[in-house]
Amino acid sequence: ILQHDIGWTGQLPSTLSLYSPHHDLLCEGLGEPPADWAHKDEANHPIAADGRWGCLLPATRYSVRLLDDQVRGLREGKVSYCEMRAATACWNAPWPCRAADIRGRG
Repeated sequence: ILQHDIGWTGQLPSTLSLYSPHHDLLCEGLGEPPADWAHKDEANHPIAADGRWGCLLPATRYSVRLLDDQVRGLREGKVSYCEMRAATACWNAPWPCRAADIRGRG
């Protein structure tokens, strides 16, 4: 998914080459959010403090199973901040979810 309303710099061909079926989530800035991140507690369901992850969403790849997992959670009424939802779902998945930073930092 590439957002249409963002400014982004980088080498698009090399970035898109990372989008392989070997990852369930690719996004930028993947990792634990800082303790003072304003959106860290924006969820209506319990998430362990060490189970909260986030990433930026200007260019993102989701696997079908990660999307299915998120849809299931939304149908159960579980919502969280957009930049935290997929990364946290992957980190806490009951299956071996694989995530990486699109710029190779995560």
